[in-house]
Amino acid sequence: MREICVIGGSRYFGKQLVVRLLESGVRVTVINRGSHAVPDGATHLIADRNDEVALNTVLGDREFDAIIDQICYTPQQAAIAKRVFAGRTGRYVMTSTMEVYDPATSRAIRHTRPGEPLTEDAVDPAGWPVDLD
Repeated sequence: MREICVIGGSRYFGKQLVVRLLESGVRVTVINRGSHAVPDGATHLIADRNDEVALNTVLGDREFDAIIDQICYTPQQAAIAKRVFAGRTGRYVMTSTMEVYDPATSRAIRHTRPGEPLTEDAVDPAGWPVDLD
């Protein structure tokens, strides 16, 4: 049986993802800060993703077929995740929502007509400003 770890996973898209994974027979572990319950049937680990020691501690020796990260917002969080999950998984997937690609403030997005979906090729990551602080 596959084992998937979802970081976030207690609200919005993440919650629906966890429910669907569980319904398909996948074992699911959700990591979050504990401020929201996770769907029934998922293993719940509580840690702040910004606390590398706590994240390593709560994970123990767990390994996963895949990790789906719903809440990676900063370069620091990505660096922590890279260190913590190295050797624990064969696949790490970071997802995001449209709020990441804010057409009102970004010059890195090739705009589409209103109502048209924004595709991945509409975003130029090289033109995206990253605040490392």
